[in-house]
Amino acid sequence: MIVPIVGNFSGKKALRSVGAYLKQQDAVVSAFYVSNVEQYLRADNIWEYFCGNAATLPIDEASLFIRSARSGFQGAPAAAGTAFSLQLDPIKPEVANCPSPH
Repeated sequence: MIVPIVGNFSGKKALRSVGAYLKQQDAVVSAFYVSNVEQYLRADNIWEYFCGNAATLPIDEASLFIRSARSGFQGAPAAAGTAFSLQLDPIKPEVANCPSPH
């Protein structure tokens, strides 16, 4: 199942509601596409709230964050421009030490 989430990832409702629903269904998050939203959460000093919310999701060892990360064009000098590339990271170790949701 793909669940698009429109809401405040650092707020008290969006991620927690999805997590509660998935737990009721005995489901586990296999992949969480966060795009590049984390850069904005960090810039606004609210990333730890997102992290705490993400820690409430039902995950396992195979659960992944799918991110868009800036990188230079392959083989081109840095001044030539930047592009986005996908980055896959395990969720569990990243949320293991997150603060509890506010």
